[in-house]
Amino acid sequence: MRHPIRPLLFALLAACGVHEPSSEERQATAPSPHDSHAALADLGYELTASTSLGSSTISVSAPTDLASGKEAFTDVIDGLEATTFELTTFIDLYGTIELFPHADPSSMPITLSLADIRIGDRSLTMERPSAGVGLGGRAQLDLGEVTAHVTPRDGMLQQSWGFVKSPGAGDLVIEQRISNAALADTVSGVAAFTQHGIGVHYSDAIWIDSRHRVTAIAVELDGDILRLTVPEKVLRQTQWPAVLDPTISPEVAVDTAISGAV
Repeated sequence: MRHPIRPLLFALLAACGVHEPSSEERQATAPSPHDSHAALADLGYELTASTSLGSSTISVSAPTDLASGKEAFTDVIDGLEATTFELTTFIDLYGTIELFPHADPSSMPITLSLADIRIGDRSLTMERPSAGVGLGGRAQLDLGEVTAHVTPRDGMLQQSWGFVKSPGAGDLVIEQRISNAALADTVSGVAAFTQHGIGVHYSDAIWIDSRHRVTAIAVELDGDILRLTVPEKVLRQTQWPAVLDPTISPEVAVDTAISGAV
């Protein structure tokens, strides 16, 4: 579901000769394999694949500047915690993410919890996922057939979902439930605000395969669900392993229409 502000914004842009890109145009305008090297560098990732005895492994390295940085996750009671300039992030032992904006200490934390990861009609998630601190101070979430990471970087959180091999036939869908926030669909993702207008922005994602080929994946807001869908067509063209990669950044509501309730 797209918020009414989106068509109004693009109607204004259309008057200036700019139009909203279609899904086909998003696919066509995604960075080329050559350009994706720069995109990966900007994200702070090195994505490499190795094969041993017929099995593949994925490696998504944390940004080198976080190896001993103040933003890195550390173990705390009942979970993991990292602090950036504007956010404190707590991840419990089952992978639920709580975001505490420093500018609004009185509000409940904005919470992201995994609802489902599925390929076609088959769920890929474990009943009891687990979280721990990985290399470079990133949070590592073991979700069964999927490994997720959350990496603090330059005041933002880089979320990634790693897939060693093709999960099967059908669209790949990742759904997260967001709570304690009013939600607004934006041009490049979804904004989530506390009752005082302080919050975070969850961006559209990119799908990166081992050839460094990049495909833009839009996040969809459906009630309180954030949904990322990698079409089966894209999966068939993917060189494995691959990573789905959105970001979470601080956001302040300024004259923005908001839907939902805190």
